[in-house]
Amino acid sequence: MMKKIGYVHEIIRALDGKFQTGWRSPEKIDNALHIAQLQYFNELLQAFPKDEQTEMLLRPFMQTSKLTYDATLKAFPAELYTIDALLTATGTRIEKVPTHQWSFKLKSTISSPTKEYPAYRHLQGGKIEVVPEGAFPEVYAYRFVTPTFPKWAYDRQGSQQIYNDNNSTDLQWNEQALPLLINRTLKLLGISVRDEQLVQYSQVEEAQAADRKTRQKRE
Repeated sequence: MMKKIGYVHEIIRALDGKFQTGWRSPEKIDNALHIAQLQYFNELLQAFPKDEQTEMLLRPFMQTSKLTYDATLKAFPAELYTIDALLTATGTRIEKVPTHQWSFKLKSTISSPTKEYPAYRHLQGGKIEVVPEGAFPEVYAYRFVTPTFPKWAYDRQGSQQIYNDNNSTDLQWNEQALPLLINRTLKLLGISVRDEQLVQYSQVEEAQAADRKTRQKRE
């Protein structure tokens, strides 16, 4: 579920106001937020599939395709043309080897592919060769889509900027990633906040948002 960009901006502005570091435009906050999320995304991508937490955080950006085998035991993706990671059914990452290094890899007495450390290379026609050959009846290709640029859209009413939910672009991250993303965004904006302060303000903003919804329903 995407997280409303308005919620994130409210927390950042609340902390910004507390520390009185100066007014920042919505565009500047969006730019900092995007830089922060790209940095975090690339860090997680490098670690994938380190653990369940990493996979869970990357899930909103993940596209998965089960590879099928032809008569020559060469696998090819059903839908994905760009592969960021290739994994066995048990979650073992298969090393990508450039074609010009393939023969050296197979002949190596130190790093030749095994069931514990398999390898693959791209072939012509969109196919993939996985070794040891026939060791993995199921192979999965993963492609990760870059996070969308967030946008806090607004309409002008005099000197005020009124949040426009319909024209805004929400964050794709799940809830668990938000505290870290907000903290990194604040640092890029020149604001240093302790984790407990961020949690406190997040809880306050959620409570206030729930209260506003309740009042609106009564009205």
